[in-house]
Amino acid sequence: MRRSAMIPRKIHFIWIGGEAVTSEAATFVLWWRRLMPDCQLVVWDKARYEAIPGKPRYALDAYAQRKWAFVCDWLRAYVLYKEGGWYFDSDVQLFRSADYLSCHRFVSAVEFDRTQYEHHRQTGEGRLGMQMQAAFLGSEAGHPFLRDVLDFYQEARFEFVGHESLISPVIYATLAERYGFRYENARQDLREGMHLEPSEVVLPYAGWVNLAFSAPLALHHCAHSWVDRPWGTNMRLAGMLARKFGVE
Repeated sequence: MRRSAMIPRKIHFIWIGGEAVTSEAATFVLWWRRLMPDCQLVVWDKARYEAIPGKPRYALDAYAQRKWAFVCDWLRAYVLYKEGGWYFDSDVQLFRSADYLSCHRFVSAVEFDRTQYEHHRQTGEGRLGMQMQAAFLGSEAGHPFLRDVLDFYQEARFEFVGHESLISPVIYATLAERYGFRYENARQDLREGMHLEPSEVVLPYAGWVNLAFSAPLALHHCAHSWVDRPWGTNMRLAGMLARKFGVE
């Protein structure tokens, strides 16, 4: 018997820069809505973001510097903590509905890049390459892990220096350790109803070649808005994969 849904039927889409939504992002959102038609799409745009009271200094400073991805690091935790639902980065391509995971209180995945992980392990730079996916999240409202994330950003100070210690997957993994997170690319059920899928289910861009051998739930194209990356190759790949999995 299937357990009742814990995650509300809504998808949060964040686009706060004030510019028009790109055709690439619009395409991914269209696929989300086709695959999860029972979910309400909640759009967080510039006006809605600016109306939020009591934003932390971290978000205010990142916003002033137009570093939208880092603003979103705080905002995604805020909207899921307040309302619950699903959050996908604007460059996440779904291949099937995530609804089967809604029986958990919190859902994400392990983010694993073997090449990056081996490099950092050999150079002694820590566990970069094995962290927690922040581009694909689902949660009940008020989950304590998200409270921990918000508390982190309340105390943090934003200083963009381009290094990866600031990125949310690293921060999320560190905070999830207290819930039992293991630095292993495996399905994990942690305390407080947290459920993580392996990276083969929610693939990072570096793992897209595995699509020939698996049936993933989603692919994070890793547009990296904070480092400026051309989108043409990504969207050609997205179209090819959509046809492969019958999403068009």
